[in-house]
Amino acid sequence: LTSEVSDKFTLIGGIDARYYKGEHFRRLENLLNADAYYSQSDDNGTRYLTEESPATFGNFFDNSYKDADNPNVLAYHNDGLVTWLGLFGQLEYTQDRLSAFIALTGSNQGFKRVDYFNYLESDPDRETAWQNFLGGTVKGGLNFNLDERNNIFVNGGFYSRQPLFDNVFINFVNDVNEDAKNQSVTAFEVGYGYRSQSFDAKVNAYYMTWGNRQFDITSENDIGEEIQYQFENVAQQHIGLEVELAYRISRTFSLTGMLSVGDWKYNNNFTARGQNLDTQMPEGEFTIFADGLKVGDAAQTTMSIGASWEFIRNFSIFGDFYNASSLYARYDVDDDQFLMPGGEVVKLPSYSLVDLGLSYKFDLGNSLRAVARFNMNNVLDEVYVSELVTNIVDDPSTSENEFYNNRGVYGFGRTWNAGFKLYF
Repeated sequence: LTSEVSDKFTLIGGIDARYYKGEHFRRLENLLNADAYYSQSDDNGTRYLTEESPATFGNFFDNSYKDADNPNVLAYHNDGLVTWLGLFGQLEYTQDRLSAFIALTGSNQGFKRVDYFNYLESDPDRETAWQNFLGGTVKGGLNFNLDERNNIFVNGGFYSRQPLFDNVFINFVNDVNEDAKNQSVTAFEVGYGYRSQSFDAKVNAYYMTWGNRQFDITSENDIGEEIQYQFENVAQQHIGLEVELAYRISRTFSLTGMLSVGDWKYNNNFTARGQNLDTQMPEGEFTIFADGLKVGDAAQTTMSIGASWEFIRNFSIFGDFYNASSLYARYDVDDDQFLMPGGEVVKLPSYSLVDLGLSYKFDLGNSLRAVARFNMNNVLDEVYVSELVTNIVDDPSTSENEFYNNRGVYGFGRTWNAGFKLYF
């Protein structure tokens, strides 16, 4: 809903409601020429499964597993239910060279778990009570036009995000995590913009913290009992500067540029107390030394330079140079090497790519237009590692480096594609 409160104020509001039910199970798809499968996972009784429920194309969900006389399900069977009710409101203000807004959201998210295998049909704990969590956002921003070409802006916000389903119910049963809390994201941005007939520029600096992330790990004690550690207050900090440039030298020739420099890292160590899953008693502590570890799986510094030239009417050639650096391996912060100070994250070599393309515009008459394009990516066929999915650091005592020990993904070599768009 939108309401023009006055010539300066505009009020926007809304409401949304959602419901989700996920059914989780394994079913018998193929007996592999056996007569039956002996299922022992259901606390309500063991049984022989004799009917197959193959998943055929176009029928990925087969309800035969619900057959009351011979339920064809094994290993586990539980439902996850989620409800959501949210409200949204935003007030916008505009006068002369100043514009501003403030936005508020609020929501209630409820979680329920029904476990058909780990509890008897008569057990009231088979179905949990609804676990409700409040969340919301507060955002605001301001833009001031210094003159026709220059503006400054600032934005900020706070987001309280409800925990994930797996953080609410733990141990793969209906145990409710009494320590489950909302995650929080706090972000600020300040920037400057310039616009003219031939040149545009935008510069902004950002700061973001992502706090109170939660996860758990399970390990065994000296006598083989499982100990679960629930970690809280896991936090990351993202700081960076971004620049975008566009220069129209003439009607037919233009340049673009982009630079993004970031510093993304964990900003604390975190400790969890363990719980013995057999005795349900507290047992031991677990500390992860993450303070200062770089966030992996995305280049923290990138830059590009591009050019476009219409050298014949309607016929253009364009190209881009792109460089990525400060790229670190993907890793789990609970890896063994971070259980003591001094853990490291593998840094990948920087790489540069050149892309080129051609386009031609057609005027087909009767308001019909078309564009044909040809693109070639990584023209120089650069060989580079775009991602490491493990984090094994270099051992200086051997001649092997981290690329011999890790698993990763090479970037695409030289590729090309063509396209045709019709406008009418």
